[in-house]
Amino acid sequence: MKDTSRLLLTYTLEVSLPEALQKMPRADLARIVDGLLGDVVHQGLKAVATKRLQGSGIVVHKMQHRVDVERPRREPGKTLPKELLVRAAPHLTDEELAEVEARVGNVPFLSEEELEKRLRTQALKLCNDVRLAPVVVRGVRPNDEPLETEAQLNFTHGSVFFDESQRNLRLKANAPVEVLLPGAETPVLGRYLGTTLGGPVVEVPLHLLAPYRDFLLAAWQAGRG
Repeated sequence: MKDTSRLLLTYTLEVSLPEALQKMPRADLARIVDGLLGDVVHQGLKAVATKRLQGSGIVVHKMQHRVDVERPRREPGKTLPKELLVRAAPHLTDEELAEVEARVGNVPFLSEEELEKRLRTQALKLCNDVRLAPVVVRGVRPNDEPLETEAQLNFTHGSVFFDESQRNLRLKANAPVEVLLPGAETPVLGRYLGTTLGGPVVEVPLHLLAPYRDFLLAAWQAGRG
């Protein structure tokens, strides 16, 4: 059998989406559109292409297809205050926040606290990945010796990851723990919750991360590559 080559055809259709589909997650929307096109389009294209090419001796063995839908970039803050969205999910990008906003919608009957909890729930359903940014942790050892060490902040949940070499590190109970975030001139206060087999447990309340969200996202994206 002769070596097979790949013929790549790309068609781009500009379409208008009904409002119900505009609010749908991109992957779900692509699956729906793929189903609507179905074999009528996919197999029909293969049949037409096979017939048109066979006169030149080109044989079509199989055809694969991929459907995607690119929507205009959405900005958060259309129905809910962006500050509230960021406070609930400082780990999300603007486009992801807009998706969370669309999922929750306008719910005026909820208190701000209840609304923030609902936004947080939807945000974690959308993205519960670990997103890390470099930080500096300053604390006090049990013998009152000061400590300063580099670490990684998982700003999805506010937990601090220490290097494996710091696994046995212990801090003084009830002593303040300062965490210097990217872009911050002054540290925020974290909480030391003890040391486990995995290392020290330090957490930073999410609402303290919100003002530095852009710096945290930039540091995370830079660390990805």
